[in-house]
Amino acid sequence: MRVDGTNGLNLWRNLLINQNRTQLLLNQLSTATRLTSANVDAAGMAVAQQLRSRVEGYQQALSNIYDGIGMLRTAEGGMGSITSNLQRLRELAVQASNATLTAEDRAAIQSEAQSVLEEINRTVNTTQYNNRNLLNGEFQNVELQVGPSPSDQLTVSIPDLSTEALGLNEVNLQSAEESQNVISRIDQAMERVSSSRSIVGSFVNRLERSAENVANALTNVTASLSTIEDMDMARGVLDLVRLNILRESNLAVTAQANNLSRNNILRLLGF
Repeated sequence: MRVDGTNGLNLWRNLLINQNRTQLLLNQLSTATRLTSANVDAAGMAVAQQLRSRVEGYQQALSNIYDGIGMLRTAEGGMGSITSNLQRLRELAVQASNATLTAEDRAAIQSEAQSVLEEINRTVNTTQYNNRNLLNGEFQNVELQVGPSPSDQLTVSIPDLSTEALGLNEVNLQSAEESQNVISRIDQAMERVSSSRSIVGSFVNRLERSAENVANALTNVTASLSTIEDMDMARGVLDLVRLNILRESNLAVTAQANNLSRNNILRLLGF
């Protein structure tokens, strides 16, 4: 009588396959990722790598956009302060245009006007973002990266708003005639600042729209990546239960086969 071990080997092979599949499922369930290694789905892994790179690009672009918005709003805040000071300077110039003022009155007005000009320059020199001056004329033709592609750029320029650039480096309010001339120069300066604020506001609006577009693209690409990469947890748990049942069945059949083989050998030996 010949003892055939083929069935036993097949059972052990099935147990090994079952064990490998179970281990893969456990790894996938623990990481919530279907693509735990390239041999699971080589093509899917390659596509996932490309999508992940795009996701990272969109995430960085979104961060860049919000940095740009923060920078421009900082500049706009400085411009608001300059506008307030120019309005006060205009009030002083209008006051100094009154011919009834005494020399002492004019001296006091001139002193305050000088303080206002100094405050404007202080604002210009201290309005910074990430250690970059924004209002002194240095922030010219700056490229903001607003998307993942090299061409996704927005060129931003902020003019010089110092008193010298505004034509107010020297203000003489010692006479009514000079004060009236100063009023005209202040009006021109206020128009320049107002125009600059409008330009900055338009840049902010463009960046906010870019943020919306990038966020939508990021959502779509992330959803595509999730479809390829994420593990279907419910299905994975069911597969794991099924594999455990198969494992228990294989173990029972293997034990039975070993017992039959042992009995056959004993009968062959006459026991």
